[in-house]
Amino acid sequence: MFSLLWNTFESRIGLTLENLQRHQTLIDNEASAEEIEQSHIAREKTLEKYEEDKQNKQTQRKKILFDWLQPPDMETAKDRSLELKTPGTNDWLFYSKEVKNWFSGKRNAIWLTGKPGAGMFQASRRTGKTVSQTGSSPG
Repeated sequence: MFSLLWNTFESRIGLTLENLQRHQTLIDNEASAEEIEQSHIAREKTLEKYEEDKQNKQTQRKKILFDWLQPPDMETAKDRSLELKTPGTNDWLFYSKEVKNWFSGKRNAIWLTGKPGAGMFQASRRTGKTVSQTGSSPG
């Protein structure tokens, strides 16, 4: 009798254990699917962040390049060059006969010549400033 009852009990317990095993497998599979989905979402967010950072860096590089390619502000450069000149630079010019004649009105024009970088710009800039500030030669 015990073995008869035991067999019935064992078969019911066996079915219950099989059902529990299937449920555990389903839950594990569902958990794995959820983990896969969460991993996919995290990957997408990481890729979006990477693309955004890549775009920001590219935009920043372009801005640096375009800023570098912009022509300099020549007025500022000219004013700066006058500030940096050594005191007494081009004073000789205002003591020359040609420039004195030009300031006094005996000459209509004056022409400065020289090698590139010899200071003709500085001389003409200083002469122009002097004329606009005083209206006459300092010499």
